[in-house]
Amino acid sequence: MSDVLLCTKEVSKRYGFTMAWLEQQRWRGTGPKYIKIGRMVKYRVADIEEYLKSCEVKPCA
Repeated sequence: MSDVLLCTKEVSKRYGFTMAWLEQQRWRGTGPKYIKIGRMVKYRVADIEEYLKSCEVKPCA
């Protein structure tokens, strides 16, 4: 499952990011890793999951 490639629209639907936010993060060089194949932009499920994990905030005890 981690090698599955999703387009921007699929990532938006599946994870709740807006397409504009994903585009903005690509432009800034931040956000989840992506693959560019010609004009297509694809995201690996594993890279999205890794990005979400990196955003995790652990509460102070």
